[in-house]
Amino acid sequence: QAKVEHAANRPLAAPKTVDEVKVKPNKKLIGKTFKGDQQQVVAALEALEDPEAFYSTGSFPKKLLDFDITQDMLTLERTTKTISSERFVPSVIEPSFGVGRLVHALLEHSFAQRDIDEQRIVMRFPARVAPIKCAILPLQSNPDFTPVVADVEQRLTAAGIANKIDSSGVAVGRRYARFDEVGTPFCVTVDFQTLETKTVTLRERDDMVQVRLPIADLVPTLATLVAGAPWGPTTARFTPVGDAAAATKSALAFEETPRATFARPATPLL
Repeated sequence: QAKVEHAANRPLAAPKTVDEVKVKPNKKLIGKTFKGDQQQVVAALEALEDPEAFYSTGSFPKKLLDFDITQDMLTLERTTKTISSERFVPSVIEPSFGVGRLVHALLEHSFAQRDIDEQRIVMRFPARVAPIKCAILPLQSNPDFTPVVADVEQRLTAAGIANKIDSSGVAVGRRYARFDEVGTPFCVTVDFQTLETKTVTLRERDDMVQVRLPIADLVPTLATLVAGAPWGPTTARFTPVGDAAAATKSALAFEETPRATFARPATPLL
């Protein structure tokens, strides 16, 4: 319908001689017989893919389109010619889906609910495709946390690790849940122990496991995890949050919530 030629040419390794059979329509007789349809009939005859088969197979008159063709309306001409290329119709694979379906498949595949609470939604994006790789969460709206949070953000941004700070006054457990819902695979929490030891907690989204590690080790560890390394072997050398030895070394109390474990000063601050 678009009258666009879909065939292409490709060169042959070496020229070759081929026999060619062409139709020579009897335009005078065709015009006299079909009058105003002469051009349509002539074009149909000249476009025959196998004119020899049309001419020699069966008996005349023969149907071509809606016209009865008699034997005297055409003759065949045989010639030879040398060709250096051949025409072909390329095979094309046209996928029937676009980026929208791919994104929908990713969302459906990643959707999950916590076993302990079906209302808690988790988007389990692989770290490589998660829009936000890491959330940075100060435990409280404490001005002492601000420079540490800014330092962590600068380190992650410089390393190309997409991150987002949530310094709202909401409980840290709820903030973990927020980032679980949007598929953020890791959360870094700046707490009171951070001020003492220059360490932060790193939480993994799917198993909600946390480790404490030095800020200096945060970027290389996250870069390895985002690249697809497994959580366990990558973080095995760091202290799990809540470990009794870690609690003894610092004057902190560890508070357990359904979503995470975090540290608070063992004694109230003045």
